Amino acid sequence: MASFSFHGVNASLIYSNSQELDEAKQAIADLEEDLKAERSRLRVLTVEQTRAEREKENVLLQMRRTESDMEDVKLQLQRIKRNNNELEGELRGT
Repeated sequence: MASFSFHGVNASLIYSNSQELDEAKQAIADLEEDLKAERSRLRVLTVEQTRAEREKENVLLQMRRTESDMEDVKLQLQRIKRNNNELEGELRGT
């Protein structure tokens, strides 16, 4: 009867398990690095989005001010036009 040694099989299994464990650790480390990089990109995008929203709000505020100024100018022009029409009427009436 042939003799079978478990010692070689156990060493091979231990080596295989150790290798799998090392590969799993490396995969985890790679994923953690990817996650770290993705979080960094997300922070950059968040900062850029916040800046863009702030700029948009500033533009909208400037537009509202400009519209208000334009309305004021329009009212002044209408008042001046009425005054001119009144003066023209007075001049023609004399």
